[in-house]
Amino acid sequence: MKLFYTTLFALAAATGFSQQTFSFEASEGYQLGTINGQNGWEVTEGSDGFIQNQVISDENASQGTFSFKNGYEPSFDFQWFPIFGATKAFETPVDHSNFSISYDVLVTAQNGADFEFILYSINENEEFVPVAGVGIENRGYIYLTKDVNYGFDYAEAEWTPNQWTSIKIEVTDAEIKYYVNNVLQQTIENFTG
Repeated sequence: MKLFYTTLFALAAATGFSQQTFSFEASEGYQLGTINGQNGWEVTEGSDGFIQNQVISDENASQGTFSFKNGYEPSFDFQWFPIFGATKAFETPVDHSNFSISYDVLVTAQNGADFEFILYSINENEEFVPVAGVGIENRGYIYLTKDVNYGFDYAEAEWTPNQWTSIKIEVTDAEIKYYVNNVLQQTIENFTG
């Protein structure tokens, strides 16, 4: 089986208690096509230049007209653990001990790829460390990041092909709460403190 991992820093709607929203709509300055270079987003660079599968699309959207789409990338075919994706750094850093983020995800088929949405901080050694994250596993499971070593636990909820799944992460100085379709899945100690 081939697995593809996508890492996204800020995907859909982010709230850092001073609200910041990304809905990928034209009113925010987004255009159909590659997300690379739009509003500060960057995509993975491969041997032939920037990958072309990280796009703003009007094929499906849970709200509005546009959405972010992580499409098939043929240059990463038949490999284990190719990591590619889109990233965005916040113009003003968000306090990693007091924020929430929510987004909707639609996956069209099982047994293809794993998709991860990971929020990162940069430590004193200028290394990226996870703050929180949710993975959509190719078998239909959803997993929740629980430590700086990317350990995870499975959520009770699962995802279904061609149905929108709503994800919400709430982070305080003391704890991280993970929700799937508005149902609390897990509360863990904030491991970044």
